[in-house]
Amino acid sequence: MHAQETPPLETEGPTLYEIGQTVKALAFDGRRFFESEGGSRPFLTAYYGGDDYDYPVYAFALKYDWICQGPQSDRTCATRIAARMVRAAELPNEQRPRWAATALLGELRRRGAFSRASIAEHLSDAGAQWLEADVSSCPTARHLILPRLRADWFPFEITDARPALPPMHADTVTVEYSWNGATARYSGPVAEGSPAEWANQLVSALEPCWKAAEATAPWKVGR
Repeated sequence: MHAQETPPLETEGPTLYEIGQTVKALAFDGRRFFESEGGSRPFLTAYYGGDDYDYPVYAFALKYDWICQGPQSDRTCATRIAARMVRAAELPNEQRPRWAATALLGELRRRGAFSRASIAEHLSDAGAQWLEADVSSCPTARHLILPRLRADWFPFEITDARPALPPMHADTVTVEYSWNGATARYSGPVAEGSPAEWANQLVSALEPCWKAAEATAPWKVGR
């Protein structure tokens, strides 16, 4: 077993799990990623939690923007899909996404950042990345979004026999889509054809288009 997969030890101060839950609430809530522009809400959010301890790996949000150019008398406008993401910085030769999360939490613990205020102060230097991308113009990601956003929701099959046990210690991805008063939500492993797989594919496809976000990071809004 890799050392970074062992449960958090009960030592002096909060555990990695406890720090992780504070970090998740403070920085990995995609519903808050566009708050700095007046509280507008995204139409889709995704969160990746590693292991049974829900170590925060990444969270992203998608929102429609209305972009206008030119003088008032001859202005042209178009919509675009904007993405923002918080993630734990990837490690060299990283084999499992959760290792990036435990490295981030371990660094916060090493710095003695236990309170919300202290975590907010140290989060960026500890390895949290705050990024944004224009999905509509990203050539490697357009096929996952345009001409229409599509995420096949994982089918549920009711059988006579008891289903197989779920995988142990699996990472969990939660994807939530809200539009026109309806909300669809998936939370589960990265199974083939699931929204979790789609979320991972989108994050990877956007890799060449991510840049440091100019907007205020969610853990700094209101501070």
